Amino acid sequence: MRAVPGYQVENTLYESARTLVLRARRRSDGAAVILKVLALEHPTPEEARAFSREYEIAREASSPGVVEIYGLENHGHSLLMVMPDAGGVSLDRLVQRGRPLELQATLSIV
Repeated sequence: MRAVPGYQVENTLYESARTLVLRARRRSDGAAVILKVLALEHPTPEEARAFSREYEIAREASSPGVVEIYGLENHGHSLLMVMPDAGGVSLDRLVQRGRPLELQATLSIV
């Protein structure tokens, strides 16, 4: 698990070759947050631009189905997005539990 200055990382929610999604607490106020971090500590300029663009698109989207973005922060030579933590569980984790989802649970996702 990667250390992130200013945050107490609690666990990794998702990991790919491009990004990490971490559950954390902001040290300044104790707020529960989700951090989306570029996986590479030294991303290419193209990767950094794409991540910044993703942030801009998400920030401009205003809809009940879109997670609010608190901000984009520098993280060493990389970037991270900060979002509120609603306490949810990722869909891939629900499916990995080995049991089919109940109808009501499936409908609540859709």
